[in-house]
Amino acid sequence: MKVPTYKSQVKLNQAGSGNFLTVQANPNVYAQSGRAVSDLGQNILEMTVKKFEIEAQTQINNASSMLDTELYAISEKWKKYPHPLQAEEGFMAEVNAAIGKYTSKKKNDSNGVPLLTSSLARNSFTAKSQELRLKYIREFKKHSNEKLISYNKANLSLDIDALTNTVADISAPQTDREKAFKGIFSSDSLKLDDGTVM
Repeated sequence: MKVPTYKSQVKLNQAGSGNFLTVQANPNVYAQSGRAVSDLGQNILEMTVKKFEIEAQTQINNASSMLDTELYAISEKWKKYPHPLQAEEGFMAEVNAAIGKYTSKKKNDSNGVPLLTSSLARNSFTAKSQELRLKYIREFKKHSNEKLISYNKANLSLDIDALTNTVADISAPQTDREKAFKGIFSSDSLKLDDGTVM
């Protein structure tokens, strides 16, 4: 049997047929690899942000604990001071200085590393430090007011003792003894001739 052979009517040139060869690839294949790289980058970013948040929260907790201890020591020191008004001024100055050391990276941990190294930790610590500040100010002012009230009671007791001595002194003039008697039982203040108020 004979196999037919065909010859072209136009001879083919050496450059080729002149038709463009087009190849199409499925774009989803390339998109999937791009999505995978994007998801990986997003996961790494989320893990890094979470790590910084955890580290900042740890720094805040450590700094808060140390500041709480320091403010307690300051409070106890100034509670022993005999003059309540000067004690309040000294207490406030020391509290503000202590908080300033923490927020300005001047306070270090036991290893010599600043307690609040990241700006996230310093910014978040501001609220916590103000919370502790208000706690100790309220406590200190309450104690200071109680001390002032006890001083006032002691002064009042001394005033009443002095008035009682005047009333009991037979050699004192009658008008002074009457004023002293009224001063003991009167709820109004009594102004003496020398300008003092009882």
